[in-house]
Amino acid sequence: MTGLIAGLISLTGRNSSNVAEKLAAALKDSASCTEPEAYCDDHAVLLQCDLRAPGEASRAGRPITADPKIGVLACDHRLYNHLELADDMGLGRDVGMSGVLAGTLATHGDHAAGLALIDGDFALALWNPDTRSLLLGRDGVGVRPLFYSYRPGEYLAFASLQSVLCAAGFASDAPDRDAVVRLAVGDHNTGEQTFLRDVRRVMPGTMLVFENDQVRSQTFWKLKPGKAISASIPATWMADELRVRLQDAVRRRLPEEGPAATHLSGGLDSSAISVLAARALRARGDTVHGYSIQARRRCDVDIVDGAPYASVTAQAEENLRAVAVDALPFGALATGNVALGEPVLSHEDDPYERIAGLAGAAGHGPILSGFGGDHLVSFNGRGDLSEYLLKLKWRRLARELDAHREKTGRPAWKTLAADIGTHVLPQTLSDGLRNKFGSVEPPVHSLADFMNDATVSTNSAGPTTRQNRLALLNNGSIPVGLELLARQAARHGTSYAFPFLDRNLMDYALRLPTEVFRVDGVGRWIFRQAMVGVLPESVRTNTQRLPLSPCKVLEAAEAKPAFRETLNRLRKVDDLPFDLDRIEQAIDDLPDPEKRVHEVNRCAARGEIADESAVLFTLPLFLGRYLARQASV
Repeated sequence: MTGLIAGLISLTGRNSSNVAEKLAAALKDSASCTEPEAYCDDHAVLLQCDLRAPGEASRAGRPITADPKIGVLACDHRLYNHLELADDMGLGRDVGMSGVLAGTLATHGDHAAGLALIDGDFALALWNPDTRSLLLGRDGVGVRPLFYSYRPGEYLAFASLQSVLCAAGFASDAPDRDAVVRLAVGDHNTGEQTFLRDVRRVMPGTMLVFENDQVRSQTFWKLKPGKAISASIPATWMADELRVRLQDAVRRRLPEEGPAATHLSGGLDSSAISVLAARALRARGDTVHGYSIQARRRCDVDIVDGAPYASVTAQAEENLRAVAVDALPFGALATGNVALGEPVLSHEDDPYERIAGLAGAAGHGPILSGFGGDHLVSFNGRGDLSEYLLKLKWRRLARELDAHREKTGRPAWKTLAADIGTHVLPQTLSDGLRNKFGSVEPPVHSLADFMNDATVSTNSAGPTTRQNRLALLNNGSIPVGLELLARQAARHGTSYAFPFLDRNLMDYALRLPTEVFRVDGVGRWIFRQAMVGVLPESVRTNTQRLPLSPCKVLEAAEAKPAFRETLNRLRKVDDLPFDLDRIEQAIDDLPDPEKRVHEVNRCAARGEIADESAVLFTLPLFLGRYLARQASV
């Protein structure tokens, strides 16, 4: 059962009588949940509750597990191998997931070894009153969030949601400036840092032990490269295995009864999950509601987005229902409310929040999302040309360069130089070659251009596809995205599940050979082959990347006055880390709206999407609003 946990370990031995009440009130204020169950002693307070649909009658949640061998366990979990673990430990299959968690930890004196065996999404807190030690653990990918605030000599507080720690008074909502600046230049690798100065995250696949006023952490699971699959194995075999593993990952995440919900963008990943979920539920007569974020229609613009592909996918499955949700108006970045304590728009303006609201109100959950698919499983092959060059695979290199030239009209040497510059050379040398030979066309602005004295992290790309797959998986963006979706869903009594982040599926995808990811210039090739007979052909073979907001430049141009007004307000705030003059220049450079309408329609007539790279200034502008609001609180 997916839910939330929270708690506090006092170092003074004088736990305030209202700590449990504060945490319970904060949980109920941050999420739609059951009445929290609590454990209290002189040193510890632990709470857990289950998520519930907003219209569901109030009820008690699961009781906290107390086991004399390990202590007191509060957990938020959805496990996928609990039956196998129960059999291995000789437990009855009716013991429940909480019992399996407790049994696994009790069986293995080395808690790290026990946690490594658990395949699933979880966040847990284990308090041992005899040794006065606390263990916090989070699943290997970070699907279920877990945060803590540590005040040496006083307490360590923890919760599934950052807002709980702030609302209960155990953490300030003051921003972590360094984390915000790193986000502003596109660097998500902040480790334990969150966007709140007093709050840290428990890292995915990590257990944190708090004992004797000391905190130490240990990694218990991380995806490791297995033996690579030979490229000589028939591609049809690899595609079949990939499809079977994805089918199993989807099946294990479906609700035990009733309809299911998915994201359905019209792209490969979300469409595959929606179709596989619909086929799995068809036998029991249940439907899948595919929530599709679509650009707002305008009478003056021909919009090219994923809506037609989402519609085609839904029409192909009799029990798949497409539910359209309007995308965010781009001007809302200038006028929308900034959420307190986190650098995102407040939930009234966010389309993903509206999806969570619709799913929660209907009692649908978890919502199956394609998030993370292209990081590893439906990987596009980046770095393959460099790998062929370094491994002297000349014939394959020549074939792919020819395919690139035919598709783009770009000279083969420029394509190769760009790939080498990105994946082989140090960033400083790559930038020098780019400036000298123009092998890569730089964008009008980069995110770092809008910062004062910003230090951009070095390029994490590697010279092989396996290195790049691991880099994408571990670049920090996945936990941040998962935490945001979890917070949004919890407010509406539902949760998310991510089939593409399934252990067995990721392990197989990481072992696939480079040669199957891009073939004849077509990226994500092996995944496309795996989806033969699953996806409609127009969806399966589409290679055009379809944005959620295909009119960003136009909407930004129309919102020029609002952006300027916001900028003028920011000029009154001291010590912002952003180059406001450069942001103003980018606003001034926005095109005339009427001319932009003509450009968008001209591109749409050719089936193309107009360039949208000129609006990067909106991120530092929005983050400036976040810091400015926090400064005024």
